[in-house]
Amino acid sequence: MEQAKVKIKVLILEQVRVTLEVTHQIQLLVVRLRERVMVKVIAIQLGEQKGHLFQIPGVNLQAKMNQVQKLKAIIYL
Repeated sequence: MEQAKVKIKVLILEQVRVTLEVTHQIQLLVVRLRERVMVKVIAIQLGEQKGHLFQIPGVNLQAKMNQVQKLKAIIYL
């Protein structure tokens, strides 16, 4: 009986650890996405000031914004 309690506690702690790890990774991803979006927004603002819009290769602003929104939603759930 005592062993079962200990096993359950260990399992719960393991689950909490995994959850925290995943949450942390998602937060890091959000930070990285946010940084890329910020770079893109600044680039667009600079481009507009110069009278032309330039793209940063591999960064699709709308897709990144959508991803950030989705990830935010996951974190706040």
